[in-house]
Amino acid sequence: MMSTHPPLEDRIHAIDQTWNGKFPRVDTKEIQAEAAKHAKEPRAIFADGKMIILGGMMAQQSQSPAVKKYVLSSVGTATPLHLKYAEQLRESLPDNIKAAAREPLDATALVYAMLLSCDDNQRTQQLAELEKRAGITIREKTDTLFPDVSKIAAHAHLPMVNLALGALKQLTCEQYDNFSQTLDWLVNSDGKIELFEFVLQKIVQRNLDSQFHSARKPVVQYYSIKPLVPDCAVLLSALACSDTKDSQAAFGRRRAVFAFAR
Repeated sequence: MMSTHPPLEDRIHAIDQTWNGKFPRVDTKEIQAEAAKHAKEPRAIFADGKMIILGGMMAQQSQSPAVKKYVLSSVGTATPLHLKYAEQLRESLPDNIKAAAREPLDATALVYAMLLSCDDNQRTQQLAELEKRAGITIREKTDTLFPDVSKIAAHAHLPMVNLALGALKQLTCEQYDNFSQTLDWLVNSDGKIELFEFVLQKIVQRNLDSQFHSARKPVVQYYSIKPLVPDCAVLLSALACSDTKDSQAAFGRRRAVFAFAR
């Protein structure tokens, strides 16, 4: 009678309808011991110019097998370090972006702003077409958000998408269909699809399509990595190509980690 929130299971299902109902085991002593070991060390969050966060640790490429084993075993588990980083990232965002992420239509403008071109002429054309597709209010909001969005580091863009998902779930079916179609157009508007654009679109579809359309895709569960090897190869290739310095070496490094995981 005194409860102020639904049961935890109900809240998780409201966010992720494919959750299997099982809570992963978390060894808090191991996490605390690892955190204490590195408490006085400078916590760099960039390696080769890219942020890497795995299993609650800031992972460098020169990890020992013991560290890799710890990291891989805790992937997918939210740790205190994950939560602390997420909180700091959210608080570092400008107020207008945090406000936009809380309102359904403003959240669509926030997503659009992440996809606008940095080229002034191309961005002007995109905004003109956006007004035709989504209306002048959304176009103006997108244009207003773009300067702040473009100043934020690239590694913070996907967390901003996740921050906006709750508001996007409040769209009407008609609004979502328009948003989905406009998003698809904007991703393809420059004649190419970058890795970030691909991932953003998949995040939106994965989290929202089942809510707005009755036909739900069957849940597929894998208990071995072997059936996923071809897909992992494609993923590793995409990640390697995103490393403009040396894609071949990057592929080799990621393949080595994948081999360790198997």
